[in-house]
Amino acid sequence: MQTNTNQNMQERINPFEFQNWEVYKRAVELVKTCRELSVDQTSVGIKGFTDQLTRASLSIPLNIAEGYSRYGKKEKLNYFRIAKGSLFECVACIDVLYKLGYLDGTLYKQMGVGMDDIGKMLSGLIRKVDQFENK
Repeated sequence: MQTNTNQNMQERINPFEFQNWEVYKRAVELVKTCRELSVDQTSVGIKGFTDQLTRASLSIPLNIAEGYSRYGKKEKLNYFRIAKGSLFECVACIDVLYKLGYLDGTLYKQMGVGMDDIGKMLSGLIRKVDQFENK
């Protein structure tokens, strides 16, 4: 009985299909990581980079959600492609932070691998929508 209650509660917590997509979950985790990085950086000169990183990372799950809500193939693809563009913006921000010495090598590599995975998932999502939606 407890399992059904937990399952029903989970369904109520994430009632939208996209919330269960791995790409969405990973994008939300990236936002958390970027936000934590932004809070850790107190240097005034770097604040603009970390603020931009936070905004770009937030744009990824927001555009996945927006794309999911659209009915037309063209609109869906547009939002999913914007999400991918925002991911690439995050990559550039991370590169700059690393080159300037504000990001250690371990975190740089971890974030790079995570963003690469998100990029591959977004590419797969874009391919799937492009091939199968509204045929």
